Amino acid sequence: MDRKKSKLNWDFVFLFILFSLILVDLLIFAGVIKSFFGKIDTTLYSACIAFIGAIIGGGITYYGVKKTIKANEDLNYKNELPEKILSIEEVINNVREVYEKQIPIMKIRIREEGRAFFYIGKKDGEVRLIVGSLYNPLMRENLDGYKNKLIFVDGEAFKIFLDFKEKLQNIEWYSREAEDLVFDYAKFEYPDLENAINNNEPTAEHEKRLGNLEKSISDLESRFKNELIQLYKEFHYQLVSKQTRLLDQLRGPLY
Repeated sequence: MDRKKSKLNWDFVFLFILFSLILVDLLIFAGVIKSFFGKIDTTLYSACIAFIGAIIGGGITYYGVKKTIKANEDLNYKNELPEKILSIEEVINNVREVYEKQIPIMKIRIREEGRAFFYIGKKDGEVRLIVGSLYNPLMRENLDGYKNKLIFVDGEAFKIFLDFKEKLQNIEWYSREAEDLVFDYAKFEYPDLENAINNNEPTAEHEKRLGNLEKSISDLESRFKNELIQLYKEFHYQLVSKQTRLLDQLRGPLY
C-alpha cells in the first residue's frame, strides 16, 4: 500500500512542477511585455488565468482518467486471479509428480526398454543408442502443456517456463555424448559389438569393450537423471513461489 501512495504522490509532484514552470513562464512573458509597453492590459491577465485554468483542468482530467483506467485494469486482473492460480496449480502438481514419482522409478538398466532414459540397443538392424519411453515426454512433449497454461498466467510465469526449457535443452548434452560413443564403437568395431550385444558367443575382449561402453553410458544416464530431477525441483519451487505471490494479490491490495 505504501508503494501505491508513493506512486500517487509522484504524480502530484510531476503536475505541480509542470504547472509551476508554466506559471513562471507566463510571469516572465508578462514582465517582458510590461518592460516594452509599460502597461499590461487586464485582458492579457485574464487570458493568462484562463490558460492556466485550462491546463490545470486538463491535468486533473488526465489524472482522473488515468486513475480510472488503472483501477479497471487492477479489478479485471484481480477477477482473473482465481483462474490463473488454478492454471499454475495444474502445472505444479504435474511437475511434482515427475520429480517425486516418474523419474525416481526409472532404474538404470542398460538395454531394457522403458527402464532407462537411453541405452545401447539394436534398431533397424543397426547398433545404436535407444531413447527410453520417458525421455521425450519429460524433455519435450510435456512442455507444450506447461507453456499453454503458464502463458495465460502472466509474463513472469512464462519467463519461468522459458528458463526451464532452456535448461532442459542444455542437459541434452548427455544423450548426444552417449550417442557419439555408440556411433564410434559401431563405426570401428561394428561386427564385434553386434555379436556382443546379441550374445553370439562374444569373446572376453568383446565383453570388456561392451562393458566399458555400457558403463560409460550408464554414468552419463545417471548424471542426466540427477540433473533432470534437480531441474524439475527448481521449476516446481519457482512455480510455487509465483503462485504464492498470486495468492497474496488475491487476498490483499494489488501492488
